Amino acid sequence: MCKKLLAMLLLGGSGFICPALSVAEKHDFDNSVYLMQEILVKDTADIRATGQSVISGTVLENLPAGNATLTDMLKVLPGVQFDEAYGSAATGGEILPPEVSISGGRFYDNYFSVDGTGNNSFLDPTQKSVNSLHEVPGHSMELSPSPDVLESLTVYDSNVPASYGGFTGGVVDARTRTPGTEFSGAFFYRTTRDSWTRFHLNDQEKHQMHHSANASWQPKFRKEHYGIRLDIPVTENMGFLVSFREDRSTIPLKNLGGTLDQTRTGQHFFVKGSAFVSDWDSLDISLTHAPYEGEYFHRDAVNNGYKIEGGGTAIRARHLREKGWGSLDTSLSWRYSENKRISQSSSWYRWAITPSKNWGMSTSAKSSSMEGGYGNLEREQDTLEANTALKLASFSFAGTAHSVETGLSLSRVKGREKRPEDAFIYTSPVTDNSNFRADPNDVSLVLGEQYFSRRQVLPAYEAEAEIQSLAFYLSDTMSWKRLTLRPGLRISRDDYLENTDLAPRFSADLDVLGTGDTVVTGGLNRYYGQAFLSHKLKEGRGRGSRNEWRTTYQNQVTPWEHAGGSETAWRFSDLDTPYSDEWTVGLDQRLMGGRLTLRYVERENKNEFARERGSYELDGLRYDTFSNKGRSDYRSVRVSWGRRWEEREILANLSWQESHTHAIDFNELLVEEDKNSRRVWYEDRLYYLDELPKGNYARPWVGNLTLIQKLPWNLSATAFLSWKSDFDEIRDSREVGELPESEKERDPVTGEVLRENAPIYEKVVRKAFWQMDLRLKGKLPFGSRFAATWDLEVMNLFDTEIRTSDNTPLMGRQFWAGISLEF
Repeated sequence: MCKKLLAMLLLGGSGFICPALSVAEKHDFDNSVYLMQEILVKDTADIRATGQSVISGTVLENLPAGNATLTDMLKVLPGVQFDEAYGSAATGGEILPPEVSISGGRFYDNYFSVDGTGNNSFLDPTQKSVNSLHEVPGHSMELSPSPDVLESLTVYDSNVPASYGGFTGGVVDARTRTPGTEFSGAFFYRTTRDSWTRFHLNDQEKHQMHHSANASWQPKFRKEHYGIRLDIPVTENMGFLVSFREDRSTIPLKNLGGTLDQTRTGQHFFVKGSAFVSDWDSLDISLTHAPYEGEYFHRDAVNNGYKIEGGGTAIRARHLREKGWGSLDTSLSWRYSENKRISQSSSWYRWAITPSKNWGMSTSAKSSSMEGGYGNLEREQDTLEANTALKLASFSFAGTAHSVETGLSLSRVKGREKRPEDAFIYTSPVTDNSNFRADPNDVSLVLGEQYFSRRQVLPAYEAEAEIQSLAFYLSDTMSWKRLTLRPGLRISRDDYLENTDLAPRFSADLDVLGTGDTVVTGGLNRYYGQAFLSHKLKEGRGRGSRNEWRTTYQNQVTPWEHAGGSETAWRFSDLDTPYSDEWTVGLDQRLMGGRLTLRYVERENKNEFARERGSYELDGLRYDTFSNKGRSDYRSVRVSWGRRWEEREILANLSWQESHTHAIDFNELLVEEDKNSRRVWYEDRLYYLDELPKGNYARPWVGNLTLIQKLPWNLSATAFLSWKSDFDEIRDSREVGELPESEKERDPVTGEVLRENAPIYEKVVRKAFWQMDLRLKGKLPFGSRFAATWDLEVMNLFDTEIRTSDNTPLMGRQFWAGISLEF
């Protein structure tokens, strides 16, 4: 059946859909009958600025994309790469948007915006562990916009205009749609589950799945997406768009011989009012409330529940005035977001199995009875932002046409991090002395059975930070005969790094024949990154934890005493802003009735943060500082070809990339226990882990084919084929090698060796793979005002077995089913 459906798509020709075209043929589609998708291009001038891709609302609605989040939609574009664990069979119940790398940048180096103002999280976007002592998981986006309310999605992967800053990767600019002029709406529901999914697991993975007691292996899950959309016109010149969507997942897991449900819930409530207040003024005001909550538990423990909360609220306003002299576009926003852990307990106990603490006998380990949690952690971000852009009407000067744009951006970001009370991790229970005496109210012992001899104390603290930023830009689009030049300059400064950064932008294109058939493009640009609140908040934590111990003296349990040991403190100061220098060259050519686009992009990333490792001092702390000695480079060749007919569209693209890094990754700056700063062996040499070749978001070759077909009987189909080449993964071999004497870490007080071995890393070749996804949609009208739309989505249509690492099998064939009632 699958092959017959594919044949139907391929027969009869192909269509056209391309993100970087100079000229686009436009056709009128009856969207009430045919559910087509397209990537729109605005006009010739915009398209010649290579690197811009505009995805319309129809592709957001119709692309086979599983969870159908904003970043899921970016997979159709060249120059965009996903995490190797994207689509993992082990975590099928998760609902958060995937992270993406654009033009070789790290996934947290992108700039996200919604309706002209930012949407980036300045907390810790790299922390993904839900089980960390010191961290709370975050995401690169503050809020996750629902594709249901988007009109278009613009992605810049190179030659980014001067109006954007604060990135060294790419720009993802989402625009919400304007309310409709007629009252209309829809109820919708989509679902999938484990019984609709094929898994390709080895024997060990099957055992892990069957006996799974934590969220890293999710044998069963049920996902549901449901909501409502309403377009409510009030007058001819004013209307409202109201939308609510909830994504919910239930994940049953084992715990102490029984089963408990973990849940994930993401909500997106959106209301937007739009009005034409005069012949030349329009006003948009929107409210977004998009919380996320995950309910978890620590495996095989009692009193073990905790919640992870994220997302937040945003209010945005935009005023646009368009007159003969040009336009003035002003955007304002207030945003609040949070990353929190709310734990049932602030103490974690690893009890020995004794008569009163015997529930551990029902676990597979049967060695400990565990209890409690790691306590509450709170991170909050409060943002005020104002942007204004003035575009002057085109004018002529000295034989050239000019279109000048200038703008100003102001922002104030406040961050707060808090552990409201001390948390404790109790280990090393003593059971060989049942006659000890102690305070009967001490919760860390059981009289006559056991007491803990060691604990880690995580002190309560509160840290606050604020970053104020200012940016100004000026650009001009200059046209002379067949040549167009776009010089620009962006100047930015913040009060944290205290640098004034000048980012020149320049791109050009030449219409070789003056017909639009052959256009040569090029560009030279600089992009500056952004400061993260996590840097300042990290400094405010002070000592992250301390170790304590106790024993008995004359059968009396002694008070807790400091146990020594070594820890790391962090200093961020006197640093330059990381930046990326880019040059590009490209060709846009009419070919075979469609458009061929060829691009080369090269970037050199400089002043990236690199670790300057300090020595341990008498206070037990190692003071590490950070320099700008890090650097990385990236090269990419991308070719796209597409064509569109009235009933069919096709887009094919192929990308090659190569990157090298010599800088510490942001995650290593913040990761718990500094584990990624340790030395490792690779090819008989010692490296810091961050110095090893990049092992994620780094497939050398990636190819995509998007095919859209309008079928009879009010049906449509979209097929998406992706291919990823093999690549070399650098992985931990699970073996260790002894460190040289000078590299061994010692306790600064006692001289005791704390670390004498380092992990040995090795190179493993990961195989290439391809995957096809298919989505079928149909519409059943009921009179002139009502219709029912159904869709069937098949991810990994041919059930290809894919393994991107030893521990990452991807999903086999998975079905999604949905229905929408429209009125």
